[in-house]
Amino acid sequence: MRQSNRYRIDCTERFDADNHGSTINRGHLIEYVSASAPAHVVDGWSFLSRGVDCAVRGDTYSALHFGYYAELRAAMGLLASEGVGIFNQRHPAILKDGTVTVIPKIKMESGYRFGGTHAIVWPCLEHWAQQKSAERLFDHIIQPAGVPLSRWMHGCGLGVSSAAAYRCMSKWGVDLAATNDDHSNRNLVSYRPSCFRSPDRLAPAQVLDFVEDLWRLFEPSAQRTRFQTLEQHLLKQILRMSGVTPSATMIESLGIDQAEAINWSRFLASNETLVPLDDSQKKSDVDDSRCHLQVLSRAALILFLASASTRRHLAVGGFDSNALSFWWHQFGVQRGLWPLGGEPDDSLDFWSEVTDSLDEIRAWRTSQPADFTLHTASRSIATPMRCLAGFEIGSIWGLLP
Repeated sequence: MRQSNRYRIDCTERFDADNHGSTINRGHLIEYVSASAPAHVVDGWSFLSRGVDCAVRGDTYSALHFGYYAELRAAMGLLASEGVGIFNQRHPAILKDGTVTVIPKIKMESGYRFGGTHAIVWPCLEHWAQQKSAERLFDHIIQPAGVPLSRWMHGCGLGVSSAAAYRCMSKWGVDLAATNDDHSNRNLVSYRPSCFRSPDRLAPAQVLDFVEDLWRLFEPSAQRTRFQTLEQHLLKQILRMSGVTPSATMIESLGIDQAEAINWSRFLASNETLVPLDDSQKKSDVDDSRCHLQVLSRAALILFLASASTRRHLAVGGFDSNALSFWWHQFGVQRGLWPLGGEPDDSLDFWSEVTDSLDEIRAWRTSQPADFTLHTASRSIATPMRCLAGFEIGSIWGLLP
C-alpha cells in the first residue's frame, strides 16, 4: 500500500468523516481494504502464537484472550479478502463494480444498530459462509488426493459444498457469534481479575499433546504440499457432519485407484482424529479446563481459511515467494524464526526445526513420569517448547503463493 494512501493512518476516523461528507476516496479505500487482508492474517497468526505460548506456560485466561483475538483478526482478514472492511461503527463493502456501500444496521439485543467491530464480524461471516464464494474457497483449499471437496461430496451422494462451508463456519465461529452487546468469555478473561476464579487445570502432558497435534495439522507432505494433513482431516470432519462414511467403491468413482480407495475408506471410517479438530467442535464454559484450547483450535482453522483466501488474491496479482521476500525474510528475523541472513530457500524448510523440537520433547517425555510438572518441563525442554510456540510461520506458509 502506498504511503500516501488516505486511510493508511487513522482509517476508521477518516472513513467515518468521508462517509458523512460523501467524499470517500474509492481508489484509496479499495487499496487499503485489499492490503489489510494479509496484514490481519499475519497479526492473527501472531495472536495464535502468543496464545499457544500462554497455554504451554499454564496461563489459560491469557491463552483464551489471545485465541479469541486470533479468531477475530482471521475473520477480519477473510472478510477483507472478500471486499469487506471491518472498521468501527461504519463498515465499507466494496462491490464488484468498485462502488462502496456501508453495511446496514443489524438486529442486536438493544434493537437495530450499526454494529461495532465485535458485533458485526459474525453476521458478515455467517452471510459469507452461505455464498458461492465460500463454496469456491472450500473447493480450492480442500482437495485430498487431488480431488476437490465438491467432487468428494457429489461422489458420496451429497449436495454442493456451500452447505459444508456453512456447517464448518457455524462450528468454528461460535466464539465470534457469542459477542453480541456485552456478555462473553472475552469480556470475562480480558477485563476481570483472573485470580478471583479457580478454573480446572490440564496436566502439562495434555497441553503438549494438544500443541503437537496442532503442528501435525499443518505438516506439509513429503511432496512439499502444504496443509495436506489438515485437508484430509477436514474432509473426514465434513463427511461426518453430513452423516456419510463413503465406501471404497464410492471413492473409486472419483478416479482414485482401488488400493488407494480402500486406504481412504479405512481412514474416513476410523475414529482417528487430531486433538485440535476434536476441540474445535466443542464450546465449553470459560472455566472448563479445555476452553482455551477449543478457542485456539477454532482460531487456527479460521486462519487457515483466511490465509488461503488472501493467498489466491496475491497469486492473481502476480506475487510469488520471491516477490514477497522483502516481507517474509525480515518477518522471520523479527519473530526469531531464523537469524539475520539465515532465511531458508523455501519457507517449508522450517518444518525440519519443528520436527526436531517435537522429537526432542517426545524423547524427554519417555524418561519422565506421566504427571511431570510444568516447572520440570520448562527447565528441561525450554528451547523446543519455545520453538513450538512459533506459529507465526503459519502466516508465511499460508500466504506465500
